Amino acid sequence: MASLTLSELMQGDEPLRILNRRIPSIERPVSTVRLAISVAVQPQDELKSANVLWLLPVFAEALQVEFDSWVLHLAKSQSAGVVIPDTHLPESTLLLADRLALPLFSISLSAMNDFFQRTWTKLTMHEFHDLERDMMAIENITAVWEQALTLQDFLFSLESVGLSVSLHDEYASPRTPPDDASCLNWGRGRGIVLKVHGEISPRVMAHIRLLSSILLDREAADIESQLRHRSEFLVELLVDPRMPTGSVIRAAKHYRLDLGRHHAIVLWDLDAFEQFVSAGVAESSILRLKLQLLQQIEKESKRLFGYGLVLAHSDEFVLIVESHEALAARSFTKHIQTIQQVLHPLLARYRVTGITAGMGYSYTGVQGLRKSFEESHEAMVVGRSRWGPGSLTHFADIGLERFLYGWIDSPRSRTLAQGFLDPLGHQPNGSELINTLQIYLESRGRVSVAAHALAIHRNTLRYRLDRINQILQIDVDDVTTQLVLQLAFKALSTDANLHKN
Repeated sequence: MASLTLSELMQGDEPLRILNRRIPSIERPVSTVRLAISVAVQPQDELKSANVLWLLPVFAEALQVEFDSWVLHLAKSQSAGVVIPDTHLPESTLLLADRLALPLFSISLSAMNDFFQRTWTKLTMHEFHDLERDMMAIENITAVWEQALTLQDFLFSLESVGLSVSLHDEYASPRTPPDDASCLNWGRGRGIVLKVHGEISPRVMAHIRLLSSILLDREAADIESQLRHRSEFLVELLVDPRMPTGSVIRAAKHYRLDLGRHHAIVLWDLDAFEQFVSAGVAESSILRLKLQLLQQIEKESKRLFGYGLVLAHSDEFVLIVESHEALAARSFTKHIQTIQQVLHPLLARYRVTGITAGMGYSYTGVQGLRKSFEESHEAMVVGRSRWGPGSLTHFADIGLERFLYGWIDSPRSRTLAQGFLDPLGHQPNGSELINTLQIYLESRGRVSVAAHALAIHRNTLRYRLDRINQILQIDVDDVTTQLVLQLAFKALSTDANLHKN
């Protein structure tokens, strides 16, 4: 039921008389009025409702203790107040009511029935007017919603009907939204928060949530459709050699891709994407991030090269750059660095760690595209292994390390390497031993150079190396052993526990 204030209800033919010595706020809301037969028999469960104005038509001084207890329960439940017949209350009860800031009123017994009926009528009529106003607002909101194409359009258009609601979904939303926010439950999950600016009734807000959820589901389906079609074309064009040439050509025409020209490929891969997803980010935020990345890369590519087609798959984005002649590796890298810098604010807004890129050479034809794609993947994996997440590497820059690509990118190699080095990690000073071994290998087995890099004495370094030999049952000075250890570190170089600060 809608609420009025105590001050509004106190106005009448025979107004309420306040009994408190210290006048409490009379602007507190009253949602309903209830009749209590007696303080002795009233169930305490009924006293837990907030904003209730209680009428007690029978008051007996013999039940003074019970009345004080009743006042205490009403104050805890944030009741609006108590109305009793004209009577004398002891000073202790008045002091208790003042301390609890619970309004106490009196009215003549003959007028109490009229007051009850008049109050109930006022609240009912107020509820009726609120309902009528809400129904009109809901009708206007629905009309706005029918014209909206996206959720953002819908929320922006609500201002035309006097409502202000904003969307907060660019990062993981709080599990418990604040008082001025409302969390959406929709077909693909939860976590999208609508922030309310100003007064909106619960009925109207529930209707806005429902319509917003429908738009969210529709937008997510549209984005998924776009990403799925591009992902399928990526597989047809760059991955599946069994795909008939005619099918690839038809799909290329759909995306205005001229297979007779030179093409170079850039492969972007989101860093720590699994941790980003597992952090509780709403699904629509993930889809929105992917779509905005795709659109931003295409926009910048068209500005710099005159053409750009992005094919997305999971957390990877493949950019195909088309040109009349082969692109030089250095100038191509410079332009891609510009695009990567433009992506940083977008990634930061969604709280994504970063993005790593690899580039291939320019070639012509479908086979050339696939070769450039393989080169970009190798460059991305080797670059991330060598220079860390967020790097941008051209195939021309990885040199001899491309011969290790198969080893670096193999899950089997990482499993073997992890199993081999695990005994060090299980030691109390495991990270120190791992770092020592890594620096020693990078120093090519030169004790003085490694000791200087670690800022320790030569004897301390030799002691640690002896401990490593004992734990792993190896000889770190053996050339073959050093090669195996270097390959193991290379395979695990992207692992956070083994990657050097």
